[in-house]
Amino acid sequence: MTDGNVVVATWYFLNPLFFSTILPILRSLQNAFGGKGKLREEDCEYLVKMHPNAFIRLDQRVGYLVYVPPGWMHTVFTKAPCLKMAWDFVLPQHLPLYMASWLGIATKVPNTSDDYMATMPLLVKHALSAE
Repeated sequence: MTDGNVVVATWYFLNPLFFSTILPILRSLQNAFGGKGKLREEDCEYLVKMHPNAFIRLDQRVGYLVYVPPGWMHTVFTKAPCLKMAWDFVLPQHLPLYMASWLGIATKVPNTSDDYMATMPLLVKHALSAE
């Protein structure tokens, strides 16, 4: 039996209303590592402390369901071995807006993670070829 008080992951969410304000800070953090660095948990803690209205920090415990609001960028740091599943829920009539949003975000945020939007390039390729 697993203890429900065990933190399995820590999530950091960026409110989309603050994206343009925070993007230069994220870029400067990445540049501190020669443009190839990953955002560290210490960086996220700093951002939450310095910009409390822009960020939300959440400790996910065993059994928690985490909902990511549309347009909210996020990063997750896994704390304990666990199985996590994720999927996007998009209504068919909102698919063009969803894809346009991802195209806009994907071109501005550096790919610093092995699994960063792993399927997005394939989805974007097929979406653009369907136009």
